[in-house]
Amino acid sequence: MANIDLTVRFTEEIYATRRDVMRILNTSLIDSIWRNIEEYRSRFSRLLSLRDLSQKAMYVTYGINISEKISQIERKFIRAMTLYAAFDKNADEKVILKRENDFKILSLLANYYKLSYKDSDLHLIINGKNFDSKFNPLVNYYHLLNYLDETYHSQVSEDFLAEIFAKLKGEEELVSFYRNEPFKEVKEVLIGQEDEFAPVTQIEPLMNDLFDFINKSEISFIVKIVAVYYFFDYVKPFASLNKEVALIIMKNILIISDIGEVSTFIPIEVLLSKHETKLKDVFREVQKTNDLTYALIAINEFLLNEIETFLDLISNVKILEAKKEFHSLDEEEVIAEVSEKKEERKITPKVLPTPSKEVIVSEEKEVVIEVEKVEKVDELRLVVKSLLESNPLLRPKQAKFYASHRTIGKYYTIAMYQKEMNVVYETARTSMEQLVSLGYYRRESVKNKFVYTPVKK
Repeated sequence: MANIDLTVRFTEEIYATRRDVMRILNTSLIDSIWRNIEEYRSRFSRLLSLRDLSQKAMYVTYGINISEKISQIERKFIRAMTLYAAFDKNADEKVILKRENDFKILSLLANYYKLSYKDSDLHLIINGKNFDSKFNPLVNYYHLLNYLDETYHSQVSEDFLAEIFAKLKGEEELVSFYRNEPFKEVKEVLIGQEDEFAPVTQIEPLMNDLFDFINKSEISFIVKIVAVYYFFDYVKPFASLNKEVALIIMKNILIISDIGEVSTFIPIEVLLSKHETKLKDVFREVQKTNDLTYALIAINEFLLNEIETFLDLISNVKILEAKKEFHSLDEEEVIAEVSEKKEERKITPKVLPTPSKEVIVSEEKEVVIEVEKVEKVDELRLVVKSLLESNPLLRPKQAKFYASHRTIGKYYTIAMYQKEMNVVYETARTSMEQLVSLGYYRRESVKNKFVYTPVKK
């Protein structure tokens, strides 16, 4: 029973290495325990089409906890994509989010290359005005991100790899491609020997295996991007720029997995700064055991943190822009009210030699009606303000429409939103559907048309 508890503990609670188990139990006599752990993990293991230098297959363990971690980060990526896509095409929020994250990516790269820089240097790169050659590696990478944003590849191939490599090097045509000599760095193997990275003769077949895995496997895109980052470190197909090429391919995988525009500027480049301090030992364990799960857990932790930071940034930007738009709408309403009053006065002038009692009463009623209108506008403004402050996911126009269309039992349409908020049909449809998902309306079908009725709060 104790051994069963340990197998679950060292797989589900923490995905421990053999050395971890020895350290935690404070004994080296763990052979039978480790066999039980391996047997338990084998029930959830999934072999991959990726192989090591000795042609032994790699695998991932889909335990309960690990499966949930994969699902969690998938949901976060999809949420980031959904929230970003909800903004209008040329919305200020999109511009702000992209610039903020482009800046972070460039700063991560600059630190990785050990370049000294000022914030203004990175802004010049983003604005296409850099003239300092020392920043060429950053410029090449940034241009490649923008290129990928416009022209992604549905299949990852050797041609695509060559295109990435050439653009990162800033060359029109490649003089050489895969490295044709042993990699300079020497890699430690935990059996007390030293070994080089993949021999030159094995690079091409190993990379072809990777392409097949990316293009044909139906496994989660999260597992694919982790495998790519590890495999480029393991094989080292190029004499330089291996991590950068891997990151671009990872972003391309996100795009073809329907993560959309955010794929290019969610800063997964954070892995560069974590490699030596955190990932080196993890990758060594993967190489030793062929169990990619260790890399999956470690990399997911870093990526999850970046996506949550990105989601927080979306919320902050939405709040700031909502406040701006609210004040703008506020000013427009006041101006419109004043203009309407002036026009009403001009349209119905009354020229009477002597005002009678009836005329005085009529004018008093008109003043009362105008005061009531102003009070209703003020009340509506307060409702809109309250809605925006209580739910940062709401857009100002959505809040304004709901504030004036929230009578229980009434039915409203997309066409009404389109006309009153002065937006295109698709924006109106998306806005109403989001109000449904946020719990403000219930959608019903009447005579082949969707209508929306307020939900009692």
